[in-house]
Amino acid sequence: MNKLFGRGIFRGVDLVLPKYSLIYMPRDPLKNMRSFLNRDKNFWLDNNRPEDACNEFRLDSSEMEKGELYLWMWTELHLRFQTMCKSPKVEAFSTLRTEHMNDVKSWEKTLCELRLPFSDISIEPPSNSNAKLGFGATRVTEEDVDLFQRFLTRLPADVRKRVDYFDAYEPTLSIG
Repeated sequence: MNKLFGRGIFRGVDLVLPKYSLIYMPRDPLKNMRSFLNRDKNFWLDNNRPEDACNEFRLDSSEMEKGELYLWMWTELHLRFQTMCKSPKVEAFSTLRTEHMNDVKSWEKTLCELRLPFSDISIEPPSNSNAKLGFGATRVTEEDVDLFQRFLTRLPADVRKRVDYFDAYEPTLSIG
């Protein structure tokens, strides 16, 4: 799923299709945040407010730093994927972290979870990156990790429990 699918397109898909499957491909949350910050994106152009009623995780954004807004959206999409998977129309779902996209075994596992037939899998090199687009390479800093740690303190226990990605996540490994 992409962010637009997760933000609302899935509602239409769920109304129209009798059955479907989902794949969630989360990127490292700090690298995701840093990538958006490097491109100096205006968060408000394609994101709703964290306090909006339509969100799984509502949070007051009045004192949030720009990086925290992207961490909130990453968390929101993670929670929305979980909700989408509960639809009775979803036959199968899988999660493939982007750091495993170049791993044949990870793809085999994902395709099996989705019950899709496959033969030999060939991994192509990435073709889209900030550096190739003329922006700075995505390099997480110690300040980014500090911001992430502060953001985690904003997560209520019930939300934190649902974000299993963070269970084994070591943000300092993203530095560099």
